[in-house]
Amino acid sequence: MLAVFERFLVTLSRVLAVIGLTGLLVLAVMTLTDGLLRSLANHPVDAVRDMGGMVAAMSVACCLPIALLERSNITIRFLGAFFGRGTGEAAERFAAIVVLLLVAAMARQFFLFSRDAASNGDATWILNIPTAPFWYVVDTMFGIAMLAQFLVTVRVLQGRSVPVPRLDVH
Repeated sequence: MLAVFERFLVTLSRVLAVIGLTGLLVLAVMTLTDGLLRSLANHPVDAVRDMGGMVAAMSVACCLPIALLERSNITIRFLGAFFGRGTGEAAERFAAIVVLLLVAAMARQFFLFSRDAASNGDATWILNIPTAPFWYVVDTMFGIAMLAQFLVTVRVLQGRSVPVPRLDVH
């Protein structure tokens, strides 16, 4: 059962990462276009400034699940070298649990922030687009990241501290 969940989560995380990186690429092109139009024609693209932060937040959040699954975050592993393998493994377990709790806390905070944005009717300054749906997407990505870190934590607690295997694309 865990293997099916793992395979689904890895596939979903990879798709989300492609979506997130595509969003960042589109934002980069739009920013370049805005800069060129601003300097050459004195006619900026206001939507870029209006939506850029939210698009960037969604795009980065889309990449978080795969980063957690592949354990590509910065890790300092010196306790095992100084105090023995058991201490290093205990530190790995502790770190996995702490990261899980932090991601869960961030998901909760983004939910509260999204809910407040919806109840306040927050909208972008120029285009007057409601911001809550964007923040709910970010919150959903943190929820998926929480599932990813849960899987990593289970693997670490089982003694399998290697990253979740990458799927082969055929």
